[in-house]
Amino acid sequence: MVTANGFVRNAVKLPSNGDNFTSYSKVAELVGRTYVHSQVKNIIVDAYQTLQKSHSDKRYKYAETGSENGSKLNSHKTHQNGLSIDFMTSVVNEKGQSVHLPTLVFNRFGYDIEFYEQGQFEQFKVDYTALAAHIVELHTSATAKGYDLWRVTFDPTLQGFIKPSMQMI
Repeated sequence: MVTANGFVRNAVKLPSNGDNFTSYSKVAELVGRTYVHSQVKNIIVDAYQTLQKSHSDKRYKYAETGSENGSKLNSHKTHQNGLSIDFMTSVVNEKGQSVHLPTLVFNRFGYDIEFYEQGQFEQFKVDYTALAAHIVELHTSATAKGYDLWRVTFDPTLQGFIKPSMQMI
């Protein structure tokens, strides 16, 4: 699949937030950078609803998607057809509570955050359990609708910290 080619007609906006998720930026929403193909929206919303039941203590954040009219985004040429979406890594704070990664203007809405030393950034640590559950639910929701995930990209240096038992999920 070539996600950099084509465009999406009648893209739909993802919800700004729900019980267990939020978008990465109100600014991005206002400028139309949270639009996807309607089936992608259904997959994501269904996955979040299932995660609310199975992992109610976890918080999720989606990031850049496509544009309202399917035009190219300067930062992500692969998002123009409405089928690609970035998700922010699920994290826990120093108390072990699931929280949203800070996505602010000064850290380029989270894109400048670099995790180090076993998945840590400041007081945040990658929540591998939430991350795995999220990927599983996205896959489950997609296949239930006759689709599949094409690619999941995660920092290779952080993959080594995934516990063997989690690799089976």
